[in-house]
Amino acid sequence: MEYVHRRAYWVLLVAGMLGLVAWVMGDAGQMVERAWAGAPAGAAPVAATGESGAAAVPAGATQLTKAQAMDGFGVWSPDGRRVAFMRDGKIWLMGADGQGASALTRAEGSWDAAPAWRPGGKELAFSRVNTEGDGASVMIIDAATGKERQLSRETEVVGHVAWDASGKVLFYITPQRLMKVDARTGRGQEVHSLPDGWDMQAGGLTISPNGKKAIIGAGPRVGRTFQYDLFEIDLTAPGAERKQLTHEGGIMPMFDPSGKWLAYRSPRGESSGIHVMDYAKHTTRQVVADEARALYFHPAWSPDGKRLLVSRLLIGSSGGGPDGNRFTSHLLVVEVGR
Repeated sequence: MEYVHRRAYWVLLVAGMLGLVAWVMGDAGQMVERAWAGAPAGAAPVAATGESGAAAVPAGATQLTKAQAMDGFGVWSPDGRRVAFMRDGKIWLMGADGQGASALTRAEGSWDAAPAWRPGGKELAFSRVNTEGDGASVMIIDAATGKERQLSRETEVVGHVAWDASGKVLFYITPQRLMKVDARTGRGQEVHSLPDGWDMQAGGLTISPNGKKAIIGAGPRVGRTFQYDLFEIDLTAPGAERKQLTHEGGIMPMFDPSGKWLAYRSPRGESSGIHVMDYAKHTTRQVVADEARALYFHPAWSPDGKRLLVSRLLIGSSGGGPDGNRFTSHLLVVEVGR
């Protein structure tokens, strides 16, 4: 059973959290290895700390969660009143102020991640990894009652999910395929596939508000890692070629409500952290920089397009995550100036 839990933990992380550090991002992966190697078992958090001893957050940021856990994949509800997120392999809900957090999913033998609010705010879609067998499911859950239904089943891991603006179609990614599925009938079809040696499982997915474009993080294997960049796929032209948007790395894209801005994580080089792209001009700027022992993931826009919800991974912190791994991740809100 211990092997099953550890295997599930790393599958989940590969789908969008720490696995991106150790598996996708070569430079940051070395940072993690050095920090972890230098942190003795049971040590106190070693990220930058403030006077209170709690991990310091960047200027202009507000910390929403503080549990010794792996919190990530945070997304605001369409009305901005609630936040859905992953905590240690389950989907949780809380108020937008970080209060009243409670587990929404509790299924045994599974790890749930990547929640996405359905337009209207009554349901969530998410990825479920089966820890007692192979494959994964795309699930839909009623945010009020917790009633679940399986929308799609895959023999591979499902990395990320995203709704179109109508709420009638759900998109999701596997290691090499972008899929779309009718939310009523469950009928699915392949939208795009990658060549051999490429991967997009951990790269993220977002759909433009007008439903015409999908942005994925994808890339070829280079040594032991994948070199991810952001690519645009025209959903109105079946069979269209991928259009590369970044050349210095890009994962976890997220359109703002207007479709004018694209937030994403830049995983490589000295400018690693959260960036915002002017989608029309393809110009970018960094809004949150990675720190010596804190990395930022999963940017998600507020409904008013003025703030980003991000997860902050503290490297070398004690007691966070399943099986006693020394990692903790919290959710933060960051103001984004234009």
